[in-house]
Order: sequence, then C-alpha cells, then structure tokens
Amino acid sequence: MFPRRIAVTAASGLMALGALAGLGAVPASAEVSQHALKAHVAVGGSDPCSGDLCAQIYSISPNGSDIQIEAWAELQTFYGHFELQTPNHKTYNSKNNTNKAGGIGHIFTVPYGGGLYAITAWATSGSGGYNKIGYVTINI
Repeated sequence: MFPRRIAVTAASGLMALGALAGLGAVPASAEVSQHALKAHVAVGGSDPCSGDLCAQIYSISPNGSDIQIEAWAELQTFYGHFELQTPNHKTYNSKNNTNKAGGIGHIFTVPYGGGLYAITAWATSGSGGYNKIGYVTINI
C-alpha cells in the first residue's frame, strides 16, 4: 500500500505542475488540485514560512483565470493584516484582524499571472503604525 500512496502523491504533484505550466487541465476534483498545489510549493524547494508568516498556493481556478493564495500566522497570534503584491504590481490587503498562530489567516483570490507573488504580514504597533513580521514570495 505504501508504494501506491507515493504514486498517487507523485501523480497529483505532476497534475499540479502541468496545470501551473499550462500543459494540462486542472483535475476535476478541487480537493486533489488544492492538495497537490499545496504540496508543490513545499516540495518545490520554497520554504512557505518566513518570520511569523506562512503562505502558499491554495488553488487555481479551473479555467486558469484566478489564483488563491493563503497567508497565516505561523508561531504567534497578532493583530494586523496581510498584504499581497502580484506580478502585475497590484496590491491587495486583508482587513485588520486577530490572526491566530496556525489559524486560517486569509485567502486572497486574485487574477492569475505567472511571476512573483509577494506576501507580507503587518502587525499593528502601539504608535498606530505597522511592523513587518513576515515576508514570503512565491514564484510561479
């Protein structure tokens, strides 16, 4: 049974890579697609966490027009927001919220475009400003 699990995981990863590269269709099952995409970021040599921020690809729409990127607090709960910068230089911000360590965080849904996605975690400071507590990039 163990070799079959490896084959299924490898096949899921290859489907995700094909979908990311535009070489094949996204699998019919969104759960398989999302799981495979999450595995791709971790297996692709990119550490999905830096500072107190973790981020990863959550899903790509079946027609390839949108991408979802998930951001969350890794080790400590903070009050603040997440910022996403896309390859076409658009910036998206979540609302200020209490982001629990290891919790759900925020899922951005933005137009898909190959290139560098940059995610920043901003914690509010006592002076009314923000402190950067994490920065992660995902290059697709």
